[in-house]
Amino acid sequence: MIRSRFAASLTPLSAVVILSLFLTLPAHTRPAAEPDPTGVSGKYTYWIEMASLRVEQNGGIPQGAPITPMPDRSYKIYIPFFAIEEGKFEIPLKAWQRDLGEGTFLSPDKVYLDRDLTIEGNRIDLVRGFQKTGLNAPANEAHDFSHTVYGRASSTGLFKVEFKVVREPSRFPTQMEADLAYFDRKLIGLYVREFEDSAGPLGLIATLGQRAVSFLVDLVFVVDRVVQKSKSVITPDYLERISQPTSAFYKDYLEYERGSLTEDQLIRRLPHVAMIGDSLVKNMYVASALSMFWRVRTEHQGNWFLDTDKSPDSIYSIYERLEKWTPLVAVEHSGAGANVDSGESGDTFFQMLSKTRNFSQQADEILDEERFPDLVLIWIGHNNLNWAAPLGPDERKSPERHLLKRLWRFRKYYARQLERLVDRAKREKRKTAIEVFGVVNFEAFFKARRAAGLLKEKDPELYPHFETGYRIFVSMLPEYQNNMIRLALMMNAEVRDIVGELNQGLGSYPNVRLEYSDALATADLSPVELVHPVDAWHPSVKGHDLLAESAFRALSPSLRFLGIQPE
Repeated sequence: MIRSRFAASLTPLSAVVILSLFLTLPAHTRPAAEPDPTGVSGKYTYWIEMASLRVEQNGGIPQGAPITPMPDRSYKIYIPFFAIEEGKFEIPLKAWQRDLGEGTFLSPDKVYLDRDLTIEGNRIDLVRGFQKTGLNAPANEAHDFSHTVYGRASSTGLFKVEFKVVREPSRFPTQMEADLAYFDRKLIGLYVREFEDSAGPLGLIATLGQRAVSFLVDLVFVVDRVVQKSKSVITPDYLERISQPTSAFYKDYLEYERGSLTEDQLIRRLPHVAMIGDSLVKNMYVASALSMFWRVRTEHQGNWFLDTDKSPDSIYSIYERLEKWTPLVAVEHSGAGANVDSGESGDTFFQMLSKTRNFSQQADEILDEERFPDLVLIWIGHNNLNWAAPLGPDERKSPERHLLKRLWRFRKYYARQLERLVDRAKREKRKTAIEVFGVVNFEAFFKARRAAGLLKEKDPELYPHFETGYRIFVSMLPEYQNNMIRLALMMNAEVRDIVGELNQGLGSYPNVRLEYSDALATADLSPVELVHPVDAWHPSVKGHDLLAESAFRALSPSLRFLGIQPE
């Protein structure tokens, strides 16, 4: 009702200006590109082994000169399919640097390659190399060829590295499956570079202009800060509840009564719960540009994590379920359109206008607070699944390499932000828990969406913004859904692996609990009543209820660990 009155009060000019901001956002597509074949056979997997590394202390390697051998580096490294372009692969010397002494390679990227087997850009020509060693060899044999790199390190002189490149018959039906099985995730940083913003003067001017427009929009919409609900909630009757002698916080209450604690200090002693997420944690749906703009800036609470409405037809949220056991503080950091990001790329123009915060910025908000939450819930990554958006029509037909690059970038960024939160939890002197949820069950979700589409065919008035979602999230188109489902499953496997790796370092930190949960990744969202009646994309009230119930069941071990859930 408030939104309707506010929209009606806008002058026609204001409405046109705001609408034009959405309509003129840059499209996430680019012109069709020629297919980029790898030039290597899917029948094989490809490996590279450092056979020897020798350094000449006097600055050169003339014939017969004395050579200082380095320790053995004989282990093989898998050459990932997504890093092979037109049959060529760039040598990442840093892949071996983790086992080399400090300072061995001061400039490992400046290498000089054997011209017979390489092209410009320091890359090995796999196709040409294997042609020299048996073009028509049987498929059940492994083949190899040698490759030599010369480089200069200022502290040690000239070094010579000899590699053996090997191909072996693959036991996987696709190169993508081989990458998922063999690729060493520790080397992601060598292959997946950060997205960089334009650093030129025109890019800077554009950014400054966008920020100016964002500031003006903030002035126009100053009323949104008056009508919006708070992102944080404190149990309203917490003082009355902790004043009971049976309360776990009764001693804190007595200190407060004696004047030893301020009210703020008392509140800090209550359990704190924080939520990191995207629009699937928000009371959000796709609608008109102006309606969405208003909602993303003002709509907090009313979702499966945080809802305070006690009416029977409202959402029974995580906050309300926890409140039965203890008074608490709940903070919602989630934002519509939020991505798992590098933390270094800055906001898009839309995010400036909508005040959306990506994973890194939501983590910043938590880490900037003096009081770290007792429980952090993380459910984010759905917007990273829009794999088709940046690709041209031809690339969308054979997207495997692009899917892998997107997957590894996601893993790199997710691990970075989760590690920041875990590191802070390690420094806390009390128990803390971080619950990481896998992204939603898209196979079930698409069943609900197809059912909604059939209902709309019979009654066009239903789901008025059913088609709008395709313009915003092109990967939801039927022809792209299978790859979206596949990418979601791969992303969940990587997040589970990240949590497993970080848990290996928590043996000395018994006060920290880190858990991956597939509760939301397996929740059955196929009933059509679980998707929103406006866009058939985001969860309905019943959908939010199901998510709250699924997540809450998964939280039981963490809540017992924290002493919130009674034994």
